[in-house]
Formats: sequence, structure tokens, C-alpha cells
Amino acid sequence: MILDNKSYFQIFTKPILFVGILLTVAGVFSYTRMQTNLFPEVLFPRITIIADAGQLPIDRMMITVTKPVESAVKRVQGVTVVKSSTSRGVCTIDVFFPTSTRRTCTAPITRPPSSRSSG
Repeated sequence: MILDNKSYFQIFTKPILFVGILLTVAGVFSYTRMQTNLFPEVLFPRITIIADAGQLPIDRMMITVTKPVESAVKRVQGVTVVKSSTSRGVCTIDVFFPTSTRRTCTAPITRPPSSRSSG
């Protein structure tokens, strides 16, 4: 077989194009059939309460806002952990419930105590 100074890719142009097109079509086909929800949707039973008090210093913020809201939320039935972070004028309180608690039931339970303590 005489190659006549042709490269490997010049000789096998049509088979290489066929394999490339075949792989592209197979990729598009598998992409359209792929499931979008590979991982289950996980909802943690957690509520985040954010309180804003303007430019209040951190020490005053802890005394007047963070501690009263924390103590009010800790009294709610079913609360397992309460974590808070306070910065200048803003406090963020994360309230965790047991994993068996339904998410739709937790928001109405915590709303009244937290709004009463800051008002």
C-alpha cells in the first residue's frame, strides 16, 4: 500500500468523522434522557431569625436583642439547638428542630415567641 505522503488523518477522514458524529449524537441522546434530580432534596428542620437594630453596638445588641430572642425561642417545644451570631446592629439566630419535625409546622411555632420578645 502506497501512502503518497498522506498522513493517518487524511487517509481515515471519513471513519474519524463518522465516529465523532456518532459520539456527539449519543451524547445528546443521553443528555436528554438523563435525570435532573440525581441527589434527593434535603430539607433540614431549621429556622433562621434575623433581627436588625440599626447601628447598635455589639454589647448592647447582645443584651437588648439577642439574649431575649434566644430565651424566647428556647422555650418553644421541640427546639433542640439554638445558635446565634451577633454583629453591629444585626443578630442571626438559627433554631434547629428534630429531623422528624415537619418543616411547615416549625415556622408558626417560633414566630410568636420571637416577635413578642423583640417588641
